[in-house]
Amino acid sequence: MAYTDNFRLADDLIIHLNTIMDNISDPFISSRYVGFVSIVAVTVYELAIKDIFLDFSKQKHKVFGNFATAFFERLNGRIKTRELRDNYIPRFGQRYVEK
Repeated sequence: MAYTDNFRLADDLIIHLNTIMDNISDPFISSRYVGFVSIVAVTVYELAIKDIFLDFSKQKHKVFGNFATAFFERLNGRIKTRELRDNYIPRFGQRYVEK
C-alpha cells in the first residue's frame, strides 16, 4: 500500500464525521470525536513515515529491507521531527542526514 493510501482512509473517516458533527449538541461527545480524529491523524502520520522508511530500505537492498521491517515494527509514537532527524535518518547514512 502506498503511504498516501493511509491518508485517504483518514480523509474518508473525517468526511463521514463532518456529516454527523452538526447534529451533536453534547460538548462532551463532540470532544470525544475530536480526540478520536486526533488519534487517527497521528496514526496515519506514523504509518506513512513507517511506509516511507520501509519502501526506501527495500529498494536499496533486500537484507536492509528485512532489517528495517523488524526495526520499525516498534515505531509507535516516536514520530517527532527531532526523533526522526536524530535517531532514524542517521541509520541510513550521513548522505541522507545532510539532505
